[in-house]
Amino acid sequence: MGDEPQRTRRLDGVPPGLRATAQATTIRPEGFGATVPLVAEATRAAESLPRISVSLGETDLESLKGRSEIDLHFVGLLGEGGMGRVLLARQRSLQREVAVKTSKPSASAEVSQQLIHEGVITGKLEHPGIVPVHSLALDQAGRPVVVMKRIEGVEWATLIHDPEHEAWADWVSDNREEIDVEARRAAHLEILARVCEAVHFAHSRRILHRDIKPENVMLGRFGEVYLVDWGIALQLEAGQPGLGLAGTPAYMAPEMVRGGPIDERTDVYLLGATLHEVLTASYRHQGSSLQDVLDAAERSPLVQYDEGIPEELAQIANRATARDPSKRFANAEELRAALRTFLRHQTSVRLSREAQIRVETAEARLANDSQRGRTLAPASLREVSELLSVARFGFAQALEIWGENQLALAGQRECLVRLVQAEVLTRDARRARTWLAELEEAPPELEEQVQGLERQLAAAAERTAELQRMAADLDANVASRQRLRGAVYLGVAGVVFSVFGLYLVASGRQLTHARMVQLSIGMNLVVGGWLFGARKALLTNAFNRRLMGTLMLVLLGMLADRLIGWTLGTEPYTILVHDQLLMVLGVAVVSLTLNRNLMWMLVPLIPGLVITAAVPSLVPAVFSITTALAAGMAIWVTKATVRESEGKAP
Repeated sequence: MGDEPQRTRRLDGVPPGLRATAQATTIRPEGFGATVPLVAEATRAAESLPRISVSLGETDLESLKGRSEIDLHFVGLLGEGGMGRVLLARQRSLQREVAVKTSKPSASAEVSQQLIHEGVITGKLEHPGIVPVHSLALDQAGRPVVVMKRIEGVEWATLIHDPEHEAWADWVSDNREEIDVEARRAAHLEILARVCEAVHFAHSRRILHRDIKPENVMLGRFGEVYLVDWGIALQLEAGQPGLGLAGTPAYMAPEMVRGGPIDERTDVYLLGATLHEVLTASYRHQGSSLQDVLDAAERSPLVQYDEGIPEELAQIANRATARDPSKRFANAEELRAALRTFLRHQTSVRLSREAQIRVETAEARLANDSQRGRTLAPASLREVSELLSVARFGFAQALEIWGENQLALAGQRECLVRLVQAEVLTRDARRARTWLAELEEAPPELEEQVQGLERQLAAAAERTAELQRMAADLDANVASRQRLRGAVYLGVAGVVFSVFGLYLVASGRQLTHARMVQLSIGMNLVVGGWLFGARKALLTNAFNRRLMGTLMLVLLGMLADRLIGWTLGTEPYTILVHDQLLMVLGVAVVSLTLNRNLMWMLVPLIPGLVITAAVPSLVPAVFSITTALAAGMAIWVTKATVRESEGKAP
């Protein structure tokens, strides 16, 4: 019972009619004007205020033509309180609509003093977040009139307590279906940050508002935010007391209840109480009576917010409404900065969550196919890689905004691990190594997977290179033009030597062993000379080396056969049959091992071999004819190879 007198004194100066009324009603202490120097000074100068004529009737504007003394014409009522009202008027001189705040005819002089005070205070604060005052004057009856910009919009409190209000479309999205809790919260915090800017500006002019609450914030249709109702604002002086209980109990700072010194941190508390209402849609201080509400304000305990409210934002609200002013934000700008930081953090968190959804989608795709016991198709692997790449970019954006975002840090690591695994599945070791390098302290098993893939790919690359070398070695297109020229050259030479031998026989000269050896030596010299001249082109790959080697073996075999036959006394015609057989065998070998098209050379050679073996007397003629035909076939096949290598049909 010892603190009961103090509890009762808290209500001193509160009009008796308000002591049991709603906790959200602004208390304006009696005698306010006499105790505030700025108000008293303005009141004393009231008689010097200019006069302004206001038509408060339903007069048609046309009837006012010629009456230049009437500039403001009443159009309608915007709002009304106990002792004052706000009118919508038409200002003829500037052809615009304005808001006119005036007192009721029955209002006391105290109300007039407060209205003058509000007009002077608001007029001193030229800021985008504070309603411009066009004029402060007296009407025909001597009552003060404050002419202000007309605001088309709604009270902020309306949006806080009505999440389906049509005005939300101006603040979040044109598509009502997209408005969710987080979007509304972000819009509220943006509005509060704008209010903080206006309050900080007022503090720079040494003015305290003392009645900050959602009801005193107007939202325009085009994104305007105005802090209104400066009726109990004070010109700040060091250590200045609160001059009696004033403000709205549901939002009051403890020092406002105690009547202690107030400063910028008092308005910071009111901003924090407003943030509390944004988060909970309820007042910071509540009770069954005004006295209970004031007691709650004086205690101002920390609030345990629901899990749905981010911890960072809950800490901001509790710090702003700390019972001890020294533990609050030092000024409204610090609170605004904290709100902006939280909004940036929330943007970072949102990007992280979107990226995490992509990671989970990719993981589900991998797990689904793994459970079915099948390997992902290349197209599916590409889809997984694309999902993870986009997710990685999202995490990077989130961390660029907020480098300490734990959700993004963990998600980025998980995403990089999955990217490495996906690239291992796609067998892209280079990209897998790139993602692995971005991981701090990569898991050993992941490093082993990448190394294993690199070893496999290195071995495969070596095998491929070997196959390519083998293919190049057996490529018939290499030096095909040189072979064509050689085939023509050798074909002509072979025909010449054959015809010469045939000429000897036809002229009655005997085909001796010596002449046969001489012709064979000549043919070997011709072919050897050509090979030596074209060695750089013809000896570059195995195909040409084998082909030329077989040719030389056949020619040298023919020379050896003739020398042996000479030594053994073998019949010359029989030796030519042996030569024919050597040519058939040589062509058969290169056809089977190097180029099947060379089998066309066997078309004349095999019948020639059969004929010469059956009819020895025809050996010279048949040998010459079949040799010439085989040379022609060789030229045709080589020419076809040249055309193929140049991209032409053979």
